[in-house]
Amino acid sequence: MTAYWINESGVTERTTLIEFHSVEDAVAAYHSPGYQDALRALGDGAVRDLRIIEAVS
Repeated sequence: MTAYWINESGVTERTTLIEFHSVEDAVAAYHSPGYQDALRALGDGAVRDLRIIEAVS
């Protein structure tokens, strides 16, 4: 048995939500050396769609 279930159109996508204290902190994390190293290591191994948005209070 798989660890996921696909319904409707059969699109297998994954969404990950990470909360930061501010948009500026999230942008800084994106530009951090560690994250940039990870992106280089992954190369074209995945299609990424990264969005940084301000939360609604």
